[in-house]
Amino acid sequence: YIYPLSLWACIETKEDLQSLLKAVMIFVVAMGLYSLFEMVSGSNPVIRYIISSGMGNDSVLDYDKMRFGVKRCQGFLSTPAPTGLIYGLTLATIYWVTDKFSIDMKKFLLLLYPLCAIGMFITGTRSVIAASCVALLGVAGHEMLKARFMFVKIVLLLIVLGFCAPFFIEVINAFVNTDQTSVGGSNTDMRLEQLLISLYYWANSPIWGNGSGFIWSYVQDVDKDIYGAESIWFQLLVDYGAVGAVAYMTCIINSMVSLCKKHFIWIFLPLGFLVGKTMSTVIGI
Repeated sequence: YIYPLSLWACIETKEDLQSLLKAVMIFVVAMGLYSLFEMVSGSNPVIRYIISSGMGNDSVLDYDKMRFGVKRCQGFLSTPAPTGLIYGLTLATIYWVTDKFSIDMKKFLLLLYPLCAIGMFITGTRSVIAASCVALLGVAGHEMLKARFMFVKIVLLLIVLGFCAPFFIEVINAFVNTDQTSVGGSNTDMRLEQLLISLYYWANSPIWGNGSGFIWSYVQDVDKDIYGAESIWFQLLVDYGAVGAVAYMTCIINSMVSLCKKHFIWIFLPLGFLVGKTMSTVIGI
C-alpha cells in the first residue's frame, strides 16, 4: 500500500504524470510483446528461470495449461490473473489520462492498445476479462460517440468481429457453460459449495467476523472444498463479517462518487475492479 501512495505523492506536474505514463507504457508494451512470444512458443523461459534459480516463492507458477485454444500467458508476473488485469485496466486508465490531460503519445498508443487487448484475452482468466470489459465500457462508449472517423471505426469493429468471432464465441461460452472440462477452473457447483461453507462460518460471528485470515488459517485446513474462496465476499464475510462487507462496499462507492465528479464514465474503473473481485480473489490487492 505504501508504494502507490508514495508514487502518487510524487506526481506534482503534468511532466511528472507524463514520465510515469511513459514508464508504465514501456513496461506494458515489453510484457505484451513477451506474452505474444509466450503464446506462439508455448513456453515462458523467464518464469522458468525465476523458479529454477529459487528467486521466487511458492506463488510463482509456470502455467502450461491451455484455454481458448492458446497457452495461458502470464508475461513476467507470477500468474496470468495480475498480468491480464494490468493489460485491461492499463488500457482504460491510459486512454482516459491521455485524453483528459491532452498528452500526445500516439506512437506508444498505436502499439499499446492492440497489445493490451490481445494480452487481456490470452491470459485466459475469466474474472480478469469480465473486469476489464466492464472497465472498458466507458472507453468504448466515449470513443464510438466521437463523430471523428465514425465510419472507419465501425468498419474496423466489423472486421475485428468477423475475424475473431470464433474466439469471442469460445470466450462467451466459457462464462455461460462453466462445467465444460475444456475450460477448466471452478464451475458453478464448486462456487456454490464455497458460498455455503462461507455462510456456515459467517453464521458463527455475523457482525464482526471470525478475525483476519481465519478463512486461510482455519477454514481452508478443515474444509478443503473452500478451495481458494474465489470471491472477495467469501473472505470478507468469514473474516470481517457484515461490518467488513459494508466497509468494503463503502470504499468502492466512495471511489465511484469521487471519480464521477471528474467524469461519470470514470466510475467504470472501480466497477470493473468490483466485478473482478466478486468473481475471483486473485485480482489486485
